[in-house]
Amino acid sequence: MINEDRVRKMTRIAIREKEAGYRIDTTDGIDQRQFVSYSGVRSFFTGTIIYLLIFLIVIAVIFSLFIIPVTSITIAMVGFGGILGYLFFLLVYMRYERHRNIERYERYRQITKEQQKDMEELAALYEAENKESHKE
Repeated sequence: MINEDRVRKMTRIAIREKEAGYRIDTTDGIDQRQFVSYSGVRSFFTGTIIYLLIFLIVIAVIFSLFIIPVTSITIAMVGFGGILGYLFFLLVYMRYERHRNIERYERYRQITKEQQKDMEELAALYEAENKESHKE
């Protein structure tokens, strides 16, 4: 006979694993600081690429719309402005990403806890079923 509670638990576990399987794995065995640090490194490289693309597009638009003589002082000003813009962009972007990663970690840990709780309940159902079948 099929145990409906067991099937319900197994289905819930399978659906959660399908929806958030990789998320469960990313937080398994690490603490919040490690997760945020790893994600921060990834965000640093992503932010750098985003800034470079935006910077190159803005510079291309400015130089194509306006007639600006390309001199060494213009290149120096663009370079200096680009570096200052990059530092400011990184400051804002990394702060945003840090808060986002902390929220992601909490959400992933909650999913992991729910999954673990369901696994324990399923194991208890199996054990109860096993004891009942050995009685007979």
